[in-house]
Amino acid sequence: MNSLFGIGIVGVMALVFILAVVTGKHNRKRTSASTLVAVGLIVGTMLGGSTTIGTAQLAYNYGFSAWWYTVGLGISCILLTIGFDAPMRKHKGMTVNGMIGDAYGKKAEICSSYLTSVGMFINVISQLVSATAVLAVVFPTMGKWIALLIAAVFVFVYSASGGAKGAGFVGIFKTIMLMGTMIACGIVVLKVMGGIGGFTATIREVEKTEGIPLLTMFARGAAIDIGAGLSVVFGVISTQTYARAIMLTRSDLSAKTTTMLSALLTG
Repeated sequence: MNSLFGIGIVGVMALVFILAVVTGKHNRKRTSASTLVAVGLIVGTMLGGSTTIGTAQLAYNYGFSAWWYTVGLGISCILLTIGFDAPMRKHKGMTVNGMIGDAYGKKAEICSSYLTSVGMFINVISQLVSATAVLAVVFPTMGKWIALLIAAVFVFVYSASGGAKGAGFVGIFKTIMLMGTMIACGIVVLKVMGGIGGFTATIREVEKTEGIPLLTMFARGAAIDIGAGLSVVFGVISTQTYARAIMLTRSDLSAKTTTMLSALLTG
């Protein structure tokens, strides 16, 4: 870590904030969004701290088992395309809780709202933990509570200023940044380790040392790993953010295109 790296981190964060605020205010009066912006909203939401920091840590400890998160994202987008896009767009409400209320009554809607709130708090906590971990690594002298406070303030201001469309534009930027970084890092790793053969040989050595099958998707056991994938699927198809992205699209075809592109980019 050096000063240039820290400046780069701060610069990217500032750019994300400015992009969210400017695009969010500019598009606030529009009732629909382009397919690209809707894809950005879906993929940008999916590519949060759980995907980057959390999945990277899981891959470090259990190898291919971490792939279940991205597999779950791809499957959930396909399910949205097949069975959820059109019904969501035809519904007069703008929230998943509203749809549940119309179908099953007010009590079911209230119960769903409580469960949604709890789920959102859990998700926000995971994002704050990831952000705090990054800040602690980049700025070692910074206290954890200060890092947590900075992350919380940034999330609050970003959420209050950007809106759904602002998050869509930021999602496009995040997708380009993350995929470009992953491709570059992958090339560097393969070059340093002597290609795919060297990489595989190193993994085999780690497997022997640690006793963990890193090259299988069931390193933690089939029940745990498949359950992790299913939890992602159920989480996505029941989360308001993804429903909101579908409702923002301009047509049923645009909605299906949005979710299929999201499946390709995340799965």
